[in-house]
Amino acid sequence: MEQIYGYIVHDKILYGILSTYNAFVFLKRERPGILYMSRMIPNNSNSPTIMKLLYFFSHLCARDVGYYPETDAVGQKITLIRADKDTGRAPKIPQLTNTPTTVLPPIELSPSNSPRRSPRNHGTQDHFGHNESPTLSLDINQREQGAYLGCKGWRGTLSTGHAVFAKLWDGWKYTREDCDHEARIYLQLGDLWGTTIPKYLGSGDWGFCHVLLLSYVEV
Repeated sequence: MEQIYGYIVHDKILYGILSTYNAFVFLKRERPGILYMSRMIPNNSNSPTIMKLLYFFSHLCARDVGYYPETDAVGQKITLIRADKDTGRAPKIPQLTNTPTTVLPPIELSPSNSPRRSPRNHGTQDHFGHNESPTLSLDINQREQGAYLGCKGWRGTLSTGHAVFAKLWDGWKYTREDCDHEARIYLQLGDLWGTTIPKYLGSGDWGFCHVLLLSYVEV
């Protein structure tokens, strides 16, 4: 969603469409930095039909054909930086001023076998704020075949025995900002958990890493 938002900001337009194999999501941008999204509407929708929605959306696009640059809360124009044509990290959209953010509940996930941290039991919360067992821990056997899934992704196992996808940020190199930002995106997409995208399980600290946990999908 951040990528498609970047596209419509870069092209200075108000509307966008995200299409999957069997559904559509309709988007509208407002300043400063607001992106409205419809629910995911399946292709076989009858009330209204996808064809009617596309006709109406085309009408909105044809009506609002002006030049719509992005601005922050005080009216300053936001200019996106083009990414270099290499394998480096793409530049981020500049932080908008005075925009509200979603505060995540604190979640602490301590590795059960980490020698680099004094052993403590940490009370945890799920993404709904419900208290869970203080003995919950995450284990990642980096020597196990198939544990490393590329980039920051790892296959891990919770102390409950459930396999999870763990995305790790090295705490020495990265702040919590990237992890928390991605967690906020997943929280906004709760209706799609378990169908279009994996279930979001939580985020927090694991040893010296920031961690985001998703349900593990066998492929």
